[in-house]
Amino acid sequence: MVGAIGMLYAITSTILLSSFAQVERQNTRRDVERTLDILRNELIDLADRTVEYSNWNNTYAFVQGENPDFLAVDIDKITFTALRLNFIAIADQSGQIIYNAGFDLSQGQEIPLPSELQNHLTPDALLLQHDSLGSNYAGLLVLPEGAVMIASHPILTNSSQSPIQGSLIFGRDLNIVKLTELAELNRLSIVVHPIDKPHLPPDFQMARTTLSDSQSTLVHPLNSDTIAGYTLLNDVYGNPALLLRVDMPRTIYHQGLLSLRYLGLSLLLVGGLSGVIIHRLLKKSVQYLTDRNHMEQALLQEAALRKSEEKYQEKAQELEQALRELKQAEAQLVQNEKMSSLGQLVAGVAHEINNPINFIYGNIRYLKEYTQDLLRLTQLYQKHYPKPVPEIQAEVETIDLQFLLKDLPRLMLSMQVGAKRIQQIVLSLRNFSRIDEADMKFVDVHEGINNALMLLQHRFHAENGYPSIQIHKEYSDLPLVECYAGELNQAFMNILTNAIDALEEGLEAAEQAKGEQGILQGNPLHPAYYSTEDTLILHPTSPIPEPVIRIRTEMLPNQRISIQIANNGPDIPKEIQQKLFDPFFTTKLVGKGTGLGLTICYQIVVEKHHGQLYCISAPRRGAEFVIQIPIEQ
Repeated sequence: MVGAIGMLYAITSTILLSSFAQVERQNTRRDVERTLDILRNELIDLADRTVEYSNWNNTYAFVQGENPDFLAVDIDKITFTALRLNFIAIADQSGQIIYNAGFDLSQGQEIPLPSELQNHLTPDALLLQHDSLGSNYAGLLVLPEGAVMIASHPILTNSSQSPIQGSLIFGRDLNIVKLTELAELNRLSIVVHPIDKPHLPPDFQMARTTLSDSQSTLVHPLNSDTIAGYTLLNDVYGNPALLLRVDMPRTIYHQGLLSLRYLGLSLLLVGGLSGVIIHRLLKKSVQYLTDRNHMEQALLQEAALRKSEEKYQEKAQELEQALRELKQAEAQLVQNEKMSSLGQLVAGVAHEINNPINFIYGNIRYLKEYTQDLLRLTQLYQKHYPKPVPEIQAEVETIDLQFLLKDLPRLMLSMQVGAKRIQQIVLSLRNFSRIDEADMKFVDVHEGINNALMLLQHRFHAENGYPSIQIHKEYSDLPLVECYAGELNQAFMNILTNAIDALEEGLEAAEQAKGEQGILQGNPLHPAYYSTEDTLILHPTSPIPEPVIRIRTEMLPNQRISIQIANNGPDIPKEIQQKLFDPFFTTKLVGKGTGLGLTICYQIVVEKHHGQLYCISAPRRGAEFVIQIPIEQ
């Protein structure tokens, strides 16, 4: 028995530690991807700002020599500060730099451009080579002073037409301050080194040697308490330039070790109990044999052995059942504790944010009133004293008073809208977590769906040239439903997240197929298609399909409700539909899915709420997940 327990423990520990290590690597790769996404968003924002200023009649006229006041009026300290820029360069049609300036955002003053940067702004440099109206460059440059993010766009008119008259270059420093902001945003430790640095740390040297184009991310433990993910960052020319490292504590690995200790104690307890039972049974059998004569002893021995065997089997079955229930209870306890801690964390963060944002939002109204009073007073001064003294006149020109009078109300409105937006997000977080509703209660399921949509709203916006995801709500008049609100919200979140992932994969496939064939397999949900017999043909005005998520609720007989979440992405083959709710089954790439989302949804809907959860999918019809639960449990 000791040998069997030891072998069981060894096998189980190997499997569990391997699983925890795999989850740890997946989480590390996910954090590296989150960091890369933030860097990409910074580059996209910088490129968008460059396009706004390059497709502008004022810039177009300045390059042609027809707007001498452009630098004084349109390119000033406010421009650098508002756009968070560290340098600006403008080149004419021949590639000659006609304006360049650097800016120290921390000191608020102009500084000269780095000398090494000017080597990238020569007439034959890539950043000044724009051979089409849609040409655009955005990426990283590694200079002796540090890394910078840079974007270049041809100078055109407001209508993005006319001959190209030059190039506009915007840049931002990627220094320690920016990296610190990224680290605080991710709640991680981020380190960056140039790959051509003479003396790289040993772990960076190992990562530089290991990483290649086929392996974009490398995960390697630094020690027993920290694991790190490494990836290469290419510069604007497409060459490897920076080596990024993201550190995170090995919490999952240590939790695995703790779980193994609990498992070992459980096995010892069960083994000891089994030994005591077997000992007592054998002792009783031996005592039974000594009290009978030889004939009776033979007969009783056979009966006792049979009886003992039956009892032993029963006890063994009971112990096996108890062991299964113990493992299941332990796993459920750990999962409940994690969900409870996560809910408390979300609710706590929402509460801490809610107080200061209410203070800010409440005072914006008074600030607007005070600002309007000051603006009216300024206008009265201008009306009754049109010719101020020279010192006041000089200050008016310095601060650009007319611009301030126009921009200040818009700035106040923007602050009010932003504060209101934060209030809505905080309210959605608090409603979604339902930390104060751990028991089963009657709730409005529409509110839970809307909260999940609010938290996922950032993924509905248009990105990378793809259209934004449209949400079609078809809500029926439903009564309050008795359920575990927080867990049901988690099911909505998992299904909606899978729908968004499917639509993104469909858009990427449509983009690759565009131009290769004119007839695409579509979906009746799709507003950008029209039907022609058995095929759906792409409308000429919609080069990329418009992604749609439709949410429908309805009342069913027998006091049940139905929630249907459909998308017009790729369909799900029948052989995959049969495995959708199996644990750890996923069709996503490594690092993008754990295979537990739909399994958890099934446990929540079917096992905890005695409902039904199934998928409907057919060729050219996307996918639809149906949730049916009773109104009262």
